[in-house]
Amino acid sequence: MPNNSIKKQATEDARCGTTAGAAAHYIRGESNCEPCKMAKKIARDAYDKAHPEAHKARNKRWRERNPEKVRANSQKYFGRIRAYSIEQVIETYGTNCHICQLPIDFNAPRATRFEGWEFGLHIDHHIPISKGGFDCLENVRPVHGICNIKKSNN
Repeated sequence: MPNNSIKKQATEDARCGTTAGAAAHYIRGESNCEPCKMAKKIARDAYDKAHPEAHKARNKRWRERNPEKVRANSQKYFGRIRAYSIEQVIETYGTNCHICQLPIDFNAPRATRFEGWEFGLHIDHHIPISKGGFDCLENVRPVHGICNIKKSNN
């Protein structure tokens, strides 16, 4: 595979704007021209739509190979990187819901799209981030999913 840092400027030929044109640039060790980039993107999108499992597998491999980029993207889109682990929250505040004081079911799913999520673990910000709270161990508590949803940002 040609090294991206030493790729030559693309020379256009009759195949530009097709996936064959993109392949020709690759073989010549060039970066793709804009029409070839677009053709390659359209072909990849069509393939991903027809083969969703292959798309998921490719994304998973990319995330495994690029943990620093995943972390940077997470910080970029979510604005923060957690300064605590779930284990630290449980160790510090116990296994009961901070709101209703009943035990949390650690076998229940955490995502609301799954049945039985209501009594699964959620991490609640005691002072909501939207109201100036910080995303730190001192400001989070273990709660049931349903208690967290009902509390909202109050």
